Parts: sequence; structure tokens; C-alpha cells
Amino acid sequence: MTKILVTGSAGFIGSHLVRHLIAHTDWQIVGLDRIDFAGDLSRTAGLPPDRFSFAYHDLRAPIVGTTDRRIRTGSGRFDERPFDFVAHLAAGSHVDRSVAGPVEFFEDNVLGTVHLLEWLRGGGISCDGLTLYFGTDEVFGPATDRAFVPHDRMNPTNPYAAAKAGGELVCPAYVNCYGMRIMVTHATNIIGPGQDDEKFLPLAVAHILAGKPVTIHTVQGQPCRRYYTHVENACSAVLHLLERGECIRPDDVTRGRYNISGERDVSNVELVQAIGRVLDVEPIIRFEENPPTRIRPDLSYCVDGSALEATGWKRPVSFDDGLRSTVSSLAPMPLRCA
Repeated sequence: MTKILVTGSAGFIGSHLVRHLIAHTDWQIVGLDRIDFAGDLSRTAGLPPDRFSFAYHDLRAPIVGTTDRRIRTGSGRFDERPFDFVAHLAAGSHVDRSVAGPVEFFEDNVLGTVHLLEWLRGGGISCDGLTLYFGTDEVFGPATDRAFVPHDRMNPTNPYAAAKAGGELVCPAYVNCYGMRIMVTHATNIIGPGQDDEKFLPLAVAHILAGKPVTIHTVQGQPCRRYYTHVENACSAVLHLLERGECIRPDDVTRGRYNISGERDVSNVELVQAIGRVLDVEPIIRFEENPPTRIRPDLSYCVDGSALEATGWKRPVSFDDGLRSTVSSLAPMPLRCA
């Protein structure tokens, strides 16, 4: 039976990926997480024990000794054979916190990736096994006059984005030096049920319901804007790429990198107004040009998802349906259609 390791499995996206794999494959799944404020084991509660098992480890430390066997076997639930796939989603992922404390983000996203790949090349993954590094569109920096393609030059503008870029750059090095099979994705902003409270959409819902202003960051008077996609789209893309995507090739930088883009560009003002329509509450909006938690926010991000679409992948959840399901999961009241 196929066996996959999902790092960050108690996080928002990782836990959704685990449930997606349970629903759409017959694979055995080992979840790996260190369980901090962003990780919650209740997100994977009720999963079938013959399909999913959890193993604790903090990837800021090497995987050695008894930890090796605990991860490989899912704390003794599965056999000891190497993994066929690894989806590496464990990461520090909040810009404001990275600005306040950057070192932890580099430990999580760069050192954590190195420790994982070192363990995999030492026998944690089969010789033809595949690792997917789940990255972010923020590594490219703010949008220019065109959408970024997956192999564009990285230009991160905050410690979080730089740490994710650093973790990503480890991947082609391990492909080139050690012959590992690795692919990379860059995802736009992701929304969905169970998202962490510190993220913009859950925070906006909470403020609207409480009658508090929602703060919108601006750059030279313009509200920030993002591409948002539902978490089910991200999970669908990951599984699709594990089964059909290409790996990074040292001789061709266009291969093995894929952008997971949202359906359409939405300003944060438009997003808050759409949330208000779902809640049937008029939101109060407050604009902030120079937020104290950031030196300078990026106005927008934009990536070209055609490489992923060329593999035959199609987005299963529309922006409107994804927004409504996300707001519905956060709001303790009956909602009307947007």
C-alpha cells in the first residue's frame, strides 16, 4: 500500500490535506507536527486508525534515534518501509510575527526543511519516492506588470517570505547533489474552515460580528489585494501533482515548479464587503497606511497557474462557494446567500 508523510498535519492546510487523502485515496498517512499555537490535533480527530497515524516531532531538530522509527511507522501503527510520498507543509506562516521575530521563521522554514530532506535521503523515502515542498507566492514579492511564472526570480520583502524562499532553494540543491525527486508549489492566499484566528478572513469575520472596524492595509492609498483560493483547491492540486506532476530538473528550471493560483484578484475591501453580505451585516472599515506590525505591506501578488492547469488539473471550488463555506464555518448564526 502507498504510504505518505504529511508534515504540518495538525495545521490548517495540512489537516485538510490529510482528510482529502483519506477521501480520495487508499493510502496510509503519517502526520507529523510539533503542536504549537497553530497546530491542533482535534483537526484530525475521528480519522480511521488503519489509514492515519500521528507522530510528534519538531523539525528544528534532526530526526534521529527512536524518532526515526516513530515517524516511519506512524508510532508503530504501520510497517517500517520508507515513504512513497512526502508533502512538506510544516512552516511558520504569518508575516506580522515574522517581522517581530524573524529567527524562528528561518529555523522553521529553512532548517526544518534541511532536517527533513536529510532524513529522507538517509532512507526515510523510497529510492523513487517524491517530495512536494508547499511554498507561497510571496517569495516572488509584489506583483509587477505580469503574473509570475513558477521559475521567476524570487524577491521576498519580509522575513516570512524570505524564509520560505530559503526552504525552497534547498530543494534544487538536494535534487542536484543527491538525486532526490522533489517538486515545489507556490500557493496564493488560502481560505477555508478551521483557518487560524490570526489570519485576515477569520479576523474580519470576528470583527464584523462584534461590530468592530476591520483594518485594511493600504499602499500609497490603495487597499492591498490578493488572490484567494479555497483550501480544497490547494489539497486537490497537491494530490494531483503527487500523482501527475514533474520533478525539479537541474538542467531545466521550468520543470517541477507549479503555481496554485486563486480564481480572481480581490481587494481586501471587496473581500470584507463580500463577507458582510454573507453575514448580512454592514462592515465597518478602517484604513491604515503604515501598520505598526509591518515596515511595508505588499500591495498585491499575482502568479501564473497555467503550468498546473496544463497537467489537467481543474479547480473544484469556486471563489464564491469557498468564501461562503469559510464564513459559514466561522459565524455562529444562520447566513444568507452572498
